[in-house]
This record gives sequence, C-alpha cells and structure tokens, in this order.
Amino acid sequence: MFGFFGGYHTKLKWIFPIMLFLLLFLDGAIYANMAGILTKNSSHTLPMFVALWLIYAITYELDEYLPIYLWTLVAGIIYDVFYFGVIGGYTVGFLILVWVCQKLRIYLSESLLSVLMITILGLTSLQLFTYLAANIAGLSIMTVPMFVLHTFTPTLALNVVMAVIMYVPCRYCLLFLKNN
Repeated sequence: MFGFFGGYHTKLKWIFPIMLFLLLFLDGAIYANMAGILTKNSSHTLPMFVALWLIYAITYELDEYLPIYLWTLVAGIIYDVFYFGVIGGYTVGFLILVWVCQKLRIYLSESLLSVLMITILGLTSLQLFTYLAANIAGLSIMTVPMFVLHTFTPTLALNVVMAVIMYVPCRYCLLFLKNN
C-alpha cells in the first residue's frame, strides 16, 4: 500500500503521517487549554499546526515522495469530524491549501521569506474557503469585516509567528527525512 513497507524514504512515509495526526490533536488541545487567551473579547485565534506542517511538506517537495493529497484528505476529514461535526470545510480547505502551496512553490525558494509568503497565501486561501463554506451552509453569522478583524487577522498573525519559530526545526527534520 503506497510502498509503506520498504524502499526509499521509509522513515518519511511513517513519520510524516504520524506527525500530521499528532499535530491535528495538538491544534485542538492548544485551543481548548488556551481558550481564555485565544478567544479574548470577540476574536477567535486558531492555531493551525496541521496547515503549517502541510505547508512545510509542500515547500520542501515531500509531495514527490508521499501521497500528500491522500494524507491531506484523511486529516481534513478527521479534523472536520473531530472539531466541527460537519464534513467539508477543512476537508476541502486543506486540499485547496496544498494545491495553492504547490502552485506557489514553483516560483519561490526554500528561504524563510518565501516560506512566510507561502504560509500567508496558503492560510489565506484556507481561511477564506472555510469562511465561505460556513456562510453557504448557514453555519456562520459573521460579516466579512467582522471575520477579517476578529478571526482572520489574529489567526494569520499567530500562525505566521509560529511558522517563524518552527522554520529551523521543521526544515532540518523534513530535509533529514527527505534525504534518508
């Protein structure tokens, strides 16, 4: 099944999905344990470690060695079922994020500024899609200015800071897995 039991990049084939699912639950744990800070006043800041892990995976071209769309689909379904109860928003949103990052990777390098640009544009596409999907499904009552001010901007700011902090460890980890 997808060459998991041998061959080149065996560590990568096991460690990538394990980290993806650990980060999936870390997103929820951080949000639950820091709800007082992340939901201050009327803003809702969402930590998105899963999205950052997928962005780094695309940036360092791991999609050439992994069934990245399959893992993204599975992670999106679990994310939706576990956190929202409605399948669709993050399932399709994560797929859009991966597609956008793949298209941007062609034009950008692996430098910190390029990774931040991919992060900003990828998270923007994910957040806009989930907002539009929630509005179409009638699950959101936020206006566009309220969404931008109270959810999108704080979420983007937090995740860009996390992307800067995680840049060096993720870079070395993913490049090690890619090369071994």
